Amino acid sequence: MEYMIFAKNKKENSKQIYASLLAVFGIFAVCGCIMYLGQSQHQDSLIQGFKIEEQEFVKFIAKHNKQYRSDEEYAKRFKIFRDNSAFIRIHNSMHLDWILGINQFSDLLPIEFSALYISHIDYKPPTNYNKKSHIHIPSAVDWKESGAVTDVKDQGMCGSCWAFSSTGAIEGAWKISKGELISLSEQQLVSCSNSYGNLGCNGGLMDYAFQYVKSKGITSEDKWPYGSGGGNYIECDSSLEKDSVLKISGFQDVEPESKDALMGAISKQPVSVAVEATVGIWQHYAGGVVTEGCGTGLDHGVLAVGYDSAADPPYYLIKNSWGNSWGLEGYIKLGISDGYGVCGINMMASYPVV
Repeated sequence: MEYMIFAKNKKENSKQIYASLLAVFGIFAVCGCIMYLGQSQHQDSLIQGFKIEEQEFVKFIAKHNKQYRSDEEYAKRFKIFRDNSAFIRIHNSMHLDWILGINQFSDLLPIEFSALYISHIDYKPPTNYNKKSHIHIPSAVDWKESGAVTDVKDQGMCGSCWAFSSTGAIEGAWKISKGELISLSEQQLVSCSNSYGNLGCNGGLMDYAFQYVKSKGITSEDKWPYGSGGGNYIECDSSLEKDSVLKISGFQDVEPESKDALMGAISKQPVSVAVEATVGIWQHYAGGVVTEGCGTGLDHGVLAVGYDSAADPPYYLIKNSWGNSWGLEGYIKLGISDGYGVCGINMMASYPVV
C-alpha cells in the first residue's frame, strides 16, 4: 500500500515535474525567441544604420566632388567618415557653445587634415606695438557687413594661410582708407616673398608678408590668380611682381594677451591673427562660439573682421581660407577672453598701415 501510494505520488510528482519542465522550457523557449528576436532586430538596426550612413557618404561624395582611386580607398574613407560622424554626434550631444558638422574634411583622419591644411607659424613675440590705455571700444564691429572684406577664398592643400590672412588685412585697410575693395594676389606672396622669411606652401608669417608688400607692392587676384591649391610650387613671375596695384607704408603689431587691445585694433580695421587650429574643433566646426578646447600652439593664420562683446558668449568674427562650405560660410566665431585667448588669438596679431 505504501508502495502504491508512493507510486501514485511518484506518478503525480512526475506529472508535476513534467509540467514544470514544460513551463520552464516554454519560458526558455519564449526567452530564446525574444533573445533571438532582439538580436535580429539589433542586427537589422545596425544594417539599417550602416545603409543610412553610406547614403550620407554618397551624398557627401557628390556634394564635395570626391574621387577615390579604388574600392579599398572608398572603404577606408567611408570608415573615417563614419568615425568622424560619430565624433560629431557625441560632441553635439554635449550641448556646448559651438556645434560640429559634416564638411569637405569629413573623410580625413586628423593627422591627414593637419598635414594638408594646417600651416607652420613661427611664433614671433610682438614688439612693434604701443600700449594703449583708456581706449574707447565699440561694443560690436563687423567689417564684413561694412563691405571691407572680400569673398571667402580657398587655400587648398597648401600651407599658405598666412598669405590669405595678409591679403585680407591689406584689402580691408585699403578699402577703409581709399574707398576701393581690391582682391589681392595670394599667389604673389606664396611665390615671391621667400627672401622675406616666408616658405610658400610650407608656412610663413603675416608680418613677413607685410614687409614684402611695403617693399615690393602687390598685384591683384585678377592679374595673378591663385594656383597653388594643389600644393604645387609656382615660381615667382617677375613681370607680375612688378605690376603692383598698391603698396603699404608699414605694419603694426597688437599688444599681446589683451582682449581690449585686439578689439581696439579690430574696431579700426580687419586684423591678421594667428591661432591654434585644433583639429577636432576646426576640422568639423559648423557654428556657434568656440569658447574652450584649443591650445596656444599657433599653426594657422586667419583674419579677424569683427567682434561682438555684448553677445552671449562674446566673440570675435574670424574669416578663414578653407572655402565657403566650411564653418559659417567660411567664418568661425571665437570667444573673447583675456590672456592668450581662445586658440591663442590674443598672442600674435598685426595689421597693415596704408
